[in-house]
Amino acid sequence: MRFNSLCFRLACLFVLLASGISAFAQDQPQPPKPPAEKLVESWAKLAHRKRPPQIHKANEFDLSGPAVSKTSISKDGSTLLVLDTEGALVTWNLKTGEQIARILPEQASPDSEITISDNGNSVVIGYPSGLIEVYVPPKTKPLIRYDAFKTPIAMVRLSADQNRVIAIDQFGKSFEVDAFGKSKGFDPGPTEDTVVQSLIAAGGRQEPWWKVHVGPENKVTDVYYDGHERSENHLELEPPQFIDSANDNFMVGGPHQLAWVILYYKGEDKYEPTFKQIDIAETLYDAALVDYNNWIWTLTDKRLEVRETSFGRPAKFVELPAELPPEHTQILPNGETLVTITPEGHVTRWDAYLDTTSGISRLSVSVSNESFRQRFDALEMIAQQWNGRVDHFEDKEHETPYTFLMRSVQAIAPRLKGSDEDQPYPSLHKWIEENPDNSQFMRIVLFRLYLADGYRIRGGGYANSVPEDAWEAFYDNMEKSWEVVAPVFDQQDVPAEAYTCAIIAGKNLQWEREEVNKYLRQAFEKYPNYHRTFAEEAVARLPRWGGRPGETGYLARFTADKLGGVEGDIMYARIAQHVSRFVSWDDIDTETDFSRERIMKGMLAITETTEDAFAINQTLLLAAKWEDEESGLKAAKRLVELDLRPVSQIWPEKYDLIDKVYRQAKMP
Repeated sequence: MRFNSLCFRLACLFVLLASGISAFAQDQPQPPKPPAEKLVESWAKLAHRKRPPQIHKANEFDLSGPAVSKTSISKDGSTLLVLDTEGALVTWNLKTGEQIARILPEQASPDSEITISDNGNSVVIGYPSGLIEVYVPPKTKPLIRYDAFKTPIAMVRLSADQNRVIAIDQFGKSFEVDAFGKSKGFDPGPTEDTVVQSLIAAGGRQEPWWKVHVGPENKVTDVYYDGHERSENHLELEPPQFIDSANDNFMVGGPHQLAWVILYYKGEDKYEPTFKQIDIAETLYDAALVDYNNWIWTLTDKRLEVRETSFGRPAKFVELPAELPPEHTQILPNGETLVTITPEGHVTRWDAYLDTTSGISRLSVSVSNESFRQRFDALEMIAQQWNGRVDHFEDKEHETPYTFLMRSVQAIAPRLKGSDEDQPYPSLHKWIEENPDNSQFMRIVLFRLYLADGYRIRGGGYANSVPEDAWEAFYDNMEKSWEVVAPVFDQQDVPAEAYTCAIIAGKNLQWEREEVNKYLRQAFEKYPNYHRTFAEEAVARLPRWGGRPGETGYLARFTADKLGGVEGDIMYARIAQHVSRFVSWDDIDTETDFSRERIMKGMLAITETTEDAFAINQTLLLAAKWEDEESGLKAAKRLVELDLRPVSQIWPEKYDLIDKVYRQAKMP
């Protein structure tokens, strides 16, 4: 039987009892910011392309101590709460298999009801006496006690904002209390003296919670929104065994049926629930809603599925490993985790992926939102982790994970701008002044912002069409951009993107070649694969910026040869990709002395070693332009292998060769 803990809304809602300080103990409700580590962890999980459906074993361990009476698992898949047969509360780190704490309450009873917060930081227990307690492991004393009922507790939950406790007794009477002990009172059950099966769940932007009563015929008889607003939509569900809640929805199900509700706003804080219900032929062991998405994960006797909430049809699925027993397994989609707990106390944690889309759009929104909230601590932390990486998760050339972060901050930069012309981005300047040893990323972001401001003032016309005052403002911004990023080079660990900034500054401020070469040599010594730096210098050596004919192609060859092997070929192609923004693919060999053969060799290497759909389609384009059917077929086969299709939007015209090789690639 499954009873999930409730939604931890990352970056929007505060963490319950973070670092031992809880809203339960505050005089005023001041939601603390999520820790930077938590934000970075959530961003890292979203930083990927769409992955193929898969389940694989992550780790396993054995529980020690008395036998298990009941369990609850945090929604992020990090922590297991066990109520053992002695009535003790035992928490386990699911990723390491280590016991965190064992707490033996004064009213210890194996018949108590338990729940754990989404982040695993706190636990709630409801006793047969009616008492409710909140604990923060590893502390063994209760933080808060509520004398809620005089009757046995049947179920306890935390609200979605993790600032309220909700409980229900064996007669279906529910109780809600906030962090300060202020009760919203009781809502009665069907009768005062007849035991009734009830289920409760909570979660959502409007902080709703749900109460479900089950009648004598094992069917849902009543559904209550916020515990007291009764819905007339009865569910023909028999027998209901699990309940879950996320966003504005809740879900209830049994072995062969699943039903869920969607709330529709009717004005004046009123919502109308609409129910959907499906029958499932296979045995359904568990189901869970996905936070912030219209998807449901379902676990049957044969496979793990993700279903759309519009009609309930499976969109993707993966067969269960032979050694995974579904009858002992709980699914945690928000942690991309399955957890198996056998009756003997053996625990197995599985990683599970059922991507319906990539996480990039959600990642971009989250990073931009947290940038606006000035969570520069988290941005600096993840920028350090992503420093020097070239294994990008987007289909974009001349970009890296680091530049993804930069673009996300730049997207909200106008909202951070102030009125001071000397320091137009006051929050960024303040961070740099107050955190001189932890401001590399913010300095690089400011470099980009000044750069963008300068080019916006200059405009996109020819140099002789730019007014004198626009040139003056342009160079003023170029000077500011270098002034803000230059101190990074005085520090011990210089990020890869800082060298790219130096190359751009050298081009715009017309540095001497030897000064530029100094940064190029340092960049190659520390980050030889970071193509952005060398691609920017290749562009700077085009004749239009004062370079000599053939100098761009020479730099690409020199850098690629020095790197050597497949990595050198990839570097050559990456540089060519960026140069092609300024010199067409048709003329890149004659105007810049690039080798078509080596470009294609490098593009095929990118195609074979990444899932970059843009690069693969660009390889197809070049194969068609240069009439290279053999290379085109290799690129087309890679598309088919990745279950992708040619994207004609990047091609200036129709190419018969592309149609031909794609048909061949699809043939068995």
